[in-house]
Amino acid sequence: MLEIQLEPSRGTFLPGWAVNRPGTHVVLSMQSPDETAEAYVMTLASAKPVRVSAANIDLPKQPLGETRVIKWKAKDGKEVEGLLTLPVNYDRSKKYALILNIHGGPAGNFGETFIGASGIYPIAAFAARGWATLRPNSRGSTGYGLAFRSATVNDWGGGDYQDLMTGVDAVIAMGVADPNKLAVMGWSYGGFMTNWVVTQTNRFKCAAAGAGRTSARVRPPADAGQRWPRDRAVVPVARSGDEAGPDDPDGRGRHASARIYRDPCPGARCCALHPPRPPPPGGARPSGGPLSPPRTA
Repeated sequence: MLEIQLEPSRGTFLPGWAVNRPGTHVVLSMQSPDETAEAYVMTLASAKPVRVSAANIDLPKQPLGETRVIKWKAKDGKEVEGLLTLPVNYDRSKKYALILNIHGGPAGNFGETFIGASGIYPIAAFAARGWATLRPNSRGSTGYGLAFRSATVNDWGGGDYQDLMTGVDAVIAMGVADPNKLAVMGWSYGGFMTNWVVTQTNRFKCAAAGAGRTSARVRPPADAGQRWPRDRAVVPVARSGDEAGPDDPDGRGRHASARIYRDPCPGARCCALHPPRPPPPGGARPSGGPLSPPRTA
């Protein structure tokens, strides 16, 4: 049985690799936050990959924000790691608006992949528009051992929430983030955590939750919008299952997603991350929102 343990100094491997018949060389693909995926070959003796393809090397080089691996201590002393992508033309003398981007799972993780590749969130585009983005691998993430991955069992929104908040605190302490210009977003479990975050703190001026539960137990009654802070509006974007909504009158939406904005919305630049319909006047919750009861026949 051949066992290979290899951790690149930067970047990450893509799934799938092959060993030649004599067992002397390995072929694999690698990428990094500022380099697209290419094929590499390495000898098992050296464990030093050498690029052998140029499939993407000649693509136009757009400005990319620098991505750094950062670490911080959680409230209980646990070490947490994350990726911080800085704005294009980052100036250390300035503070920038910060996006907290939460991954799904909870046993997902963020790797050092090319930020210009297609994905749920366009990290490179955020950097080009002057945003910094923090992508934490909070407890529950894969890649850090079984104990770390299992730390969210029966504790959704507990320790992992503290990991996220201390990560934001760390980026503020670094002098990168403006504490008055914070946004939070995530998909799937990241959407659930986004919904959870805005019930625990008022520090985020803008939130975009994708495919995340708004209630883990039961759908609240029609007046449950009062459980949300009064200075927020919940704007439905798409519905799931057989439930109809303003943007999905036939109830055929594939995803459930809601965007929660403080009232008044902090400005077009924040909301333009995913251009929504404008919040209703006065921050009132629109009918048919994600906290409404299911449609009855």
